[in-house]
Amino acid sequence: MKSAFKTIYLIALLGALGLVASPTLAELSPTKDPSPFGQALIIYYSQTGVTDKVARQIQSLIGGDLLLVETERTLPKEEKAIIDAMKNNWREKIAVPTKTPAPDVAKYDTVFVGSAVWFAQPALPMQDFLNKMDFLGKKVIVFGTSGSGPGQAYDLLAQSIKNGQVLPGGKIFDRQTLLSEDLPVLISAWLTDLRSRAQKSQ
Repeated sequence: MKSAFKTIYLIALLGALGLVASPTLAELSPTKDPSPFGQALIIYYSQTGVTDKVARQIQSLIGGDLLLVETERTLPKEEKAIIDAMKNNWREKIAVPTKTPAPDVAKYDTVFVGSAVWFAQPALPMQDFLNKMDFLGKKVIVFGTSGSGPGQAYDLLAQSIKNGQVLPGGKIFDRQTLLSEDLPVLISAWLTDLRSRAQKSQ
């Protein structure tokens, strides 16, 4: 143990002197033990790739399986083009059908549910997908990514979890956080906070 601390101290000292690149918190303290999340499933919708980045970072830290929700028709990849294409659906409350089948969550202990935020709400494809889901009493943690403000996205995501136990501490990551070079460290800190909350509730 003393040797490990000496190694970390030496790396940090060399980094401060500019002799080596300073490691991130995630690199110094990788958290591969999934407890108390158990076997995790990370379900998410990502159109521009931002939510995908967050979902994969979560997986790199706790393990588990990824499930990307896909739409029946191809949507634009650029943010402004998506908003322009979806305005009518949003105003008229027209669903955007998804082709991804609802998974059987029986073998999982915890399900993460992540979505991009459109019009201050969960992305329309994620809303469609969640209408097909039954979480079978599993623990659920919701997260999202937003470039212009979360609005009601968190509450609407939480309310869409049918037959699931939504745990406190979920998060909508804002633009400043998503653009930060420290994003992996911030996600690691968020997961540590979720662990602490879960352990206190046991």
